[in-house]
Amino acid sequence: MVTLSCSTTPPPTGLHVIEEERPPPSPEEVVRAQRALAELNLYLGPMDGRLGAETRVALARFQRRAGLPVTGELDPETLEALLGEVPGVADGPVRPEVERPELPSAEALLEEAPPRPQPPPGFLEPVLAEAEALLAEGEAAARTILAAEGGVAERARRLEEAARRIQEARAAAFARVVDARVRGGYAPLPEELLQALRQALAERRLLIRPEEMGWGSDEEEAVRWLELSLGLPPSGLPSLRLLEALGIDPSPLFGDGRVGPGAKFEVESGP
Repeated sequence: MVTLSCSTTPPPTGLHVIEEERPPPSPEEVVRAQRALAELNLYLGPMDGRLGAETRVALARFQRRAGLPVTGELDPETLEALLGEVPGVADGPVRPEVERPELPSAEALLEEAPPRPQPPPGFLEPVLAEAEALLAEGEAAARTILAAEGGVAERARRLEEAARRIQEARAAAFARVVDARVRGGYAPLPEELLQALRQALAERRLLIRPEEMGWGSDEEEAVRWLELSLGLPPSGLPSLRLLEALGIDPSPLFGDGRVGPGAKFEVESGP
């Protein structure tokens, strides 16, 4: 006969339950995740089985979308959710390696940082004058081209060349102001344009933290991928071509309206 006894002695204190550390994902699991992320247009890198910065940032984007903790790690929950969205991905073809932008580390991208502020009043006055001079030079060159004589065919070629000179001047003026803002430690765009650009990035699910405001490494990295998808050089900074491709009027960059890259240079085509 077995006698059961009940002890009233309290359990020892100061003990902690030690959870068994999860083993890192295998290269095969990482490859499956990379293929699934690529199918979801969240990853453009190679299928190399390495949990590098590009893969971790793509995982963070997926975790944000799937409502999982945003860690950038390939944990079992994330892998299960990925394979649930893209079934049979293990048998999918390996995507060829494509040119990719240089990225900061995943740790830097996932770390929350204070947003860059807007520049104080008067900070942009010198660079706005430089931008205005660039536009004036472009308009002068365009008018010189249009003033040359020639037939109808030559006139059409000059119109095209004049438009190209104006567009180059507008892009240069825009880049000059953005560069001055960034070098000064400020946001590259005024708040109105920042909100429009971040909305475009959020709609394309490129931001890890879409609910936050401002500009930081998350936005820079998202812009690089957007530039790649649009066939633009991956700079990580907003450009005139990028904003125009998104249908965003760039003129608020100049605030006071003295310089208007958004304004069109009017030319008459003539007979």
